Amino acid sequence: MKRWWIIIALSVIISAQWAPLGSVAELDDAGAILVNPAGLGVERNFNSRLLLPVNYNQMNQEDQDFSWTMHAGNSGFGYTHRAVGYDLFHFGSGQYLEYGSYFGLMSHVSTRGYEAVDLGLMFRGTDWLSIGTGWKNIYSRDDLPRVVRTGIALRQLGDRLTICYDHTLSFQSGEDTGDLGGNLQLKAELMPGVDLITGYATDDQSIALGINFSLGNGGLENYSRIDKNGELADAGVVGFSTNLDRKRTLIKSGKSQVVELRFKSGIQESPDAKVFFGRHKTTLRQAIHQVYALADDPNVAALIIHPKGLMMGFAMQMELREALVHLQAKGKRIFVFADILTDATYPLVALADGIYLNEGGVILVDGLALSATFWKGTLDKLGIEAQYFRRGKYKSAAETYTRESMSEPSREARWAVLEDINQEYRTMLLDRHGMTDSSLTAVLDRAIFTADQALEAGLIDGLMHPDQTDEILEEHLGEEIEIISLKKWRRRWEYVWEPGLRPQIALIYAEGMIVPGKSESSPFGGQKRIGSVTTSRAIKEAREDEQVKAIVLRINSPGGSVLASEDIWREVSLTTNPDSTTEGQRKPVFVSMGSLAASGGYYIACAADTIVADPACITGSIGVLSGKLSLGGLFDKIGYNVDVLKTDPHADMLSMHRSFTDDESQRMQSLVDNWYEKFLRRVADGRDMTMAAVDSVAQGRIWTGKDAREIGLVDELGGLRKTLELAKTRIGLDRDTRVRLKVFPTVEKAEFNFTRESASVLFDEMEKLDPDMNPGMILDRIALLNSEPALFLMEEYLDFVNPH
Repeated sequence: MKRWWIIIALSVIISAQWAPLGSVAELDDAGAILVNPAGLGVERNFNSRLLLPVNYNQMNQEDQDFSWTMHAGNSGFGYTHRAVGYDLFHFGSGQYLEYGSYFGLMSHVSTRGYEAVDLGLMFRGTDWLSIGTGWKNIYSRDDLPRVVRTGIALRQLGDRLTICYDHTLSFQSGEDTGDLGGNLQLKAELMPGVDLITGYATDDQSIALGINFSLGNGGLENYSRIDKNGELADAGVVGFSTNLDRKRTLIKSGKSQVVELRFKSGIQESPDAKVFFGRHKTTLRQAIHQVYALADDPNVAALIIHPKGLMMGFAMQMELREALVHLQAKGKRIFVFADILTDATYPLVALADGIYLNEGGVILVDGLALSATFWKGTLDKLGIEAQYFRRGKYKSAAETYTRESMSEPSREARWAVLEDINQEYRTMLLDRHGMTDSSLTAVLDRAIFTADQALEAGLIDGLMHPDQTDEILEEHLGEEIEIISLKKWRRRWEYVWEPGLRPQIALIYAEGMIVPGKSESSPFGGQKRIGSVTTSRAIKEAREDEQVKAIVLRINSPGGSVLASEDIWREVSLTTNPDSTTEGQRKPVFVSMGSLAASGGYYIACAADTIVADPACITGSIGVLSGKLSLGGLFDKIGYNVDVLKTDPHADMLSMHRSFTDDESQRMQSLVDNWYEKFLRRVADGRDMTMAAVDSVAQGRIWTGKDAREIGLVDELGGLRKTLELAKTRIGLDRDTRVRLKVFPTVEKAEFNFTRESASVLFDEMEKLDPDMNPGMILDRIALLNSEPALFLMEEYLDFVNPH
């Protein structure tokens, strides 16, 4: 270590100064602020650069120039001190456009009133070619000369060798164009973190020599210039840089990093709409991506999981577990420190190398339960009649209003689902070292454990208090460690140029109940809704985008509106069906099913080329349900009367003040039968099955992803990551090839949830009736039924109840 500091110091002392800040086609860090603001569009974590002039012939010189620039995200700020008596402030940002193009603007303001604006463009069509142009002083208050610098950078041999050539022209009103010459530069990484930079300037025939040392999260650089007479020139730069992302370096840290994962905000399926205030929750895709990145970081020795707040669907747990298995396969270890562990968290972390529970903690592992709520008795007492019409003996969603207990078909289908998911649940619990089928059965029979009892039963490896974490980890890892949060951990600096013209895959999220109109959050509790307009538009845009080569539709939905489902199905079908697609726009569509893709959730999936589902996903429910709640009896009890004037006998048939007549009931059943036949036809065409074959597995029955694959409703088992890999393979790429993911969020906007707050009293009363009830979901159902009373695919709602 000491030897490297001596080399760095000597390199600074022996060099005079010259400042080749880099090429307009190559710089994409804080240095881009003074060269080409388009480089700021390559979004990075915080990095900064301090440039100091050194004139070794005048070592006692005072008040020298210096410049400091910083870059974070796509924004940049800089400050330049000028020895001539004024200072400059630089403000700007860059933006990725499309097809590998970046655009940037930079403004400069001085303490003496000088103002100017720079503009920059950059194009990176491949991972070996970058072209850039910077226009300085496109606007200036003092009519300064306009300087145009255009450059090209090549990386034919990877990211460790870059060749650049820039040429500069000057323009000023009333004068001829001035040719300021060109600059050829070569940057070679001789060894990790040690860059040698050479350059040649055509205007004065000078040669540049420079060296750059990376210290991981910082660096030192020094440049010198030799004129055409072979003598050192006077001007140059010594630079100091800092960066949150760790760059390549020969200097290795003496400590192993242990990264902490905390889930204070939980993990959600799809991204939120952009908001100015508030914190976005981590999406499942982001969490999995972070775990894979940690697995590839040689500086990371272990992962700590704090499961408090980690609530997600069982299928989501399985996807995250797959990433944790990969991390362990890369030689990383996993440790869990918890106060309480339940069925919502213990199956996921059972594979950990060490599980430690607070001495006052509790473990509750009591198995899975499935509940259904029935309102018929309550509705009868109120005089409310539930009139629903269904097609499919397993289509049981309306039973919550029409029965007092599960029907036999409903019980059969739900029990089959529960058994399948229980197999996956037990498999995850058996990851616990030393756990056997018999010991697991004993654990589930006991259900609840104090910390001491959990240790005795082998559910954990030890007891702890929060202040003992470091001690426990050092015992396991046997070396000096550094515990850091995920927020402070950063991946290594990304050197490769993202090829803008590389194939794109569109990722379209469809999460929540399917409704007509735009995708937005429900006003009844913040749940997301799949709007037919938003989702159809996203599929259409992806289909018509020449850069998008495949579409992945991530579905997590219980169903909803028939008409909205049909509109979304139409766009999927237009994309996959060669007979209905504009020439050149047919693209493969892959569906990734999350925890739930049933009823309308399956309707919008069935036209896809490939359907991938988590083994524990609940899907199917191919059936149709429609009807209404008649409040006539309630109105009679409370003395409320509705007097109707109508031109035709059935003009008020959908109103809630009266029941359907026998004739109207037959018409409603006929309508439901018609939609059911259409649903069967959609599935038969999409899955290449006969109507009879579909009907035999339809009837409104729900299936796990595992069973759905066996009966032909699903093609592959796996999560979103596997679906993306299949999409890459389909378009002729290797599964590990980098592609640009074009993500469409599930909601268009975020709204302040005043409705939720104003309805708090109603929510409290509903929760008193049944603490397991989701009032927001019930109100969503009622709202959709009122907006589309005749055509409604009511969702299957499964609740795996834990009493904690």
